[in-house]
Amino acid sequence: MNIVQYMDNESYDVDLTRGFLRLETLRLEDLPNLERLSREEGNDMFPCLFSLYVDKCPKLTLPSVGSVKDLTICEGHELLLKSISDLHGLTSLRIYNSDTITSFPPGMLQNLTVLKSLTIDRFTKLQELPPDMLIALGALEDLDVSFCHELRCLPERIPFRGPTLLKSIAVKSCKKLKSLPESFQDLTAIQSLDIVDCAKLETFPSCLNRLSSLQSLTMSGLELTSSGRGGYSYELRASHKLVALPEALQHLSSLEVMTISYFLELTTLPDWLGNLASLRELILVGCPDLTHLPTSIQSLSNLQKLAIESCPKLEKRYEKEVGEDWHKISHIPDVYVGPKR
Repeated sequence: MNIVQYMDNESYDVDLTRGFLRLETLRLEDLPNLERLSREEGNDMFPCLFSLYVDKCPKLTLPSVGSVKDLTICEGHELLLKSISDLHGLTSLRIYNSDTITSFPPGMLQNLTVLKSLTIDRFTKLQELPPDMLIALGALEDLDVSFCHELRCLPERIPFRGPTLLKSIAVKSCKKLKSLPESFQDLTAIQSLDIVDCAKLETFPSCLNRLSSLQSLTMSGLELTSSGRGGYSYELRASHKLVALPEALQHLSSLEVMTISYFLELTTLPDWLGNLASLRELILVGCPDLTHLPTSIQSLSNLQKLAIESCPKLEKRYEKEVGEDWHKISHIPDVYVGPKR
């Protein structure tokens, strides 16, 4: 609807009921001249609006609607992104698809004090995140940053002054990301960390032993390709020249699940793998030069599942009952050795 400027174009007398009193879900797409949701805006115009989706509305700005909990914006311009701060009741925010924005407008995240989940996807020119982002988002539990190819670092300032609620971080296909901030060590509530297709990542924080709650770690060199809206495909080739696991990982005493995949130059796993006493699952995929597992794997008494997929040198050594090193893993209840499942 190319000439629509407002969803509600009416003017109301003081005594008349106005707005969309029962509307819970609203999806706006391809409205090139939409400026506002209604000509007369007020806090009582959308009292029940819970979920809002905006795609390709280049003139739209959002009103202050405290009832909105779930917001998705695709191809948002700067003024639209800035108006996100008016939705102070948000608990979930997904923003994606921009080839122009290099940094977010000041104050965009400032009032989102109850936000629990944040996804930033395919901001291909984004160079930085707000330095105080994780301080402003004190209730944040899940952070997903994907396909931000120019992003070089994550925010350094993390709230130390009280318990942080951040439980999950996923960073995918941020091809210029060079390091994780040292302040990562203060994320004492984090349970899951995924690092995928970050070819320039060189260093991990030195004090990861303070991540006392980390249970799941995924590291992958699989090269991802953005595919459609909110999805991705992949090519079966490695983008990361990792030759050894970072030493800091040996201190993750609470780690239960570790997945290592598609590192073509990884040849050995360190003997300190045996220090990960809580490890229940170890998954190794697409590491063709990996030649053997450390002897210390026999000391992982809690290890219940071992998967070795598309690692041909390992497959030969650890083939069930006939491989020369099968006896070293035969005590593990669930073992798979073979092609990618």
